[in-house]
Amino acid sequence: MDHLAPEYPLIYPARIRKIVPWYEELIDTVVKTTIYISESRHCNCRTVLEMGLGDGHLAECLLSASPDTTVLGLEISQHVCKAVSARLDDYCRQKRLKIFNNDIREIGSLKSQIGCCCKVITCSLLLHDIHPDKRLEFLKGCYNILAPTGSIVLADPMLTGSEFMDQILVDDWVKCMRENGVPAADIEKLKIDDPHMFKAINEEDLVGLFYKAGFKIVRVIWRHCNFVVVIASKADQNARCSHHE
Repeated sequence: MDHLAPEYPLIYPARIRKIVPWYEELIDTVVKTTIYISESRHCNCRTVLEMGLGDGHLAECLLSASPDTTVLGLEISQHVCKAVSARLDDYCRQKRLKIFNNDIREIGSLKSQIGCCCKVITCSLLLHDIHPDKRLEFLKGCYNILAPTGSIVLADPMLTGSEFMDQILVDDWVKCMRENGVPAADIEKLKIDDPHMFKAINEEDLVGLFYKAGFKIVRVIWRHCNFVVVIASKADQNARCSHHE
């Protein structure tokens, strides 16, 4: 069942840039990191699985940055799937963008549909929307679908776990939004409409979840206020895999 309104794909671009004033920098970091991993010398895979398509901006940036890359988009909303398919129709016709209208909770069943080696999963501004009790299951699914040398590149808001520091980081975030021209009334509305963004995820808990899911190397590579980009990699970094399509 589609939980998003039909107009969601239209309002998303402006809304996410209000919530994350440095959104382009965050996406640029995810894109550069993802392409670097997918082109590493240990694997010739160029298949990237994106969890949640938003407005298709990240997928478009990935496809533009690397002409050899194929993006598989997993998205629960039919409205988003249709909007992104229409906007990025050229890439779809070239078979460089393949969209799966699936629930992320069904990631295990997606492996047989993909039918190829997946080197990188990108998960941008999604994990905070997954119920805390389901996050470990989700990350285990990501681990299982990745190639032996695979990694997940995750971008999301997270906090320190210290109530005092959490408030400082949220205050810095609000300050950035105000400096970006977002009215105070709009910020207060965002806090009501999307409270999970301001509660975010405890960073220590997230690292622990990655290790419990089987990942062996976890590192933060970008931080702005309480938003971070994290790479989590599987154990066998020197293994080799082949591309099967």
